[in-house]
Amino acid sequence: MIVAERLTKRYGSTTAVDDVSFTVRPGLVTGFLGPNGAGKSTTMRMIVGLDAPSAGSVTVGGRRYAQSRTPLTEVGVLLDAKAVHTGRSARAHLRAMAATHGIPNSRVDEVIALTGLESVARRRAGKFSLGMGQRLGIAAALLGDPQAASLPVPPPDPNAIPAPTVPAPTADAAATPAPDPAAAPTPDPAVTAAPEPAATPDATPDATPDATTPPAAAQ
Repeated sequence: MIVAERLTKRYGSTTAVDDVSFTVRPGLVTGFLGPNGAGKSTTMRMIVGLDAPSAGSVTVGGRRYAQSRTPLTEVGVLLDAKAVHTGRSARAHLRAMAATHGIPNSRVDEVIALTGLESVARRRAGKFSLGMGQRLGIAAALLGDPQAASLPVPPPDPNAIPAPTVPAPTADAAATPAPDPAAAPTPDPAVTAAPEPAATPDATPDATPDATTPPAAAQ
């Protein structure tokens, strides 16, 4: 669980984060919403110890992130997709991170497959597009199978996260002719309104006769 209490960060006369308190509970998605410069990234940096708060505190699992012996298993974070050694391949970058925590290479292969990097795993990260860089950053954040992951949403490149595979149409579906846009639509019986009942004459004794209807002849 991540707990921030009256978290504040100032840069000279500029206040980037002002007296923020919140709790990120396990199993829930917590989002930071705000325009550029609102302090979202600064808050994330303070959570993982990259920036020191000017006031207040933030803990991960009851202690400061920097005090964790295995931080990659506590919080996985993606702040800058280009923060990689540009001369290393994607696999070498992830293996170097894994070695600092005793994470096996099999886990490296798992996150490479999870983020769709198999075809470029041996390519130098410096040659990656923005979308591929995002995928590598997400793989790094998930490498330690962390209790929490801090990720930018939505990613700046729509191809950063693999889209689900859409099955190809079957032979029957392919042979079905497309509907004629000019044809009148067929009413849906589930939503078609029932006809309104016929009007019933007013049986009230003091009803006023219709002025347009001549009175009945006396018997």
